[in-house]
Amino acid sequence: MNLESLNLSFTVITDGGLKYLCGLSTVKLLNLDVFHITDTGLEALTSKRKGNVTSSEITQQEFTEMAWKAIVSSPKVARENEHQIVETKHLMKALHEPKKQVISESAGSMLGRDLESLMQRARGYKKEYGDSFVSVEHLVLGFVQDNRFGKPLFKEFQISLKTLKSAIESIRGRQTVIDQGIYSLFMLRDHVKRKR
Repeated sequence: MNLESLNLSFTVITDGGLKYLCGLSTVKLLNLDVFHITDTGLEALTSKRKGNVTSSEITQQEFTEMAWKAIVSSPKVARENEHQIVETKHLMKALHEPKKQVISESAGSMLGRDLESLMQRARGYKKEYGDSFVSVEHLVLGFVQDNRFGKPLFKEFQISLKTLKSAIESIRGRQTVIDQGIYSLFMLRDHVKRKR
């Protein structure tokens, strides 16, 4: 194999696979978009080759409790529908039908590209709103630009990104999410309905 440049995207890459890629002597530039990479794999990459690595591992520490509960429920929703890859529609269903019981994280579930992209958009909205944690409303905002599922759904209900942002801002005002246990937007919506 005589490649000079290699651009790859993985959900997970093993240490052995990464060491193999680093050992390709003809590759001068290696660009990886990796969803999960171990410290050992990253060390192998940085010690042997100059390249660009983007890691977007999803960890509980960056999400509110309600958002995290939906995220870890998504693989179960996928399995219930006999799907191998967890995608945005599974997250939407988990958000829409929250479970009462505590749900454990599903190791080994493969996240689809669209769900990975949604997570990146949600992180962007977290920054835009000046929040400390990704919350349910950030995830919902991320759905508006989801080509696979969200965009057609919001279009069907005639909800634009601008309309959704306006609704969120009218509910939360100038509050920021500074606590993982902060109530979700949907709980707040239900609270507003009860007060009417």
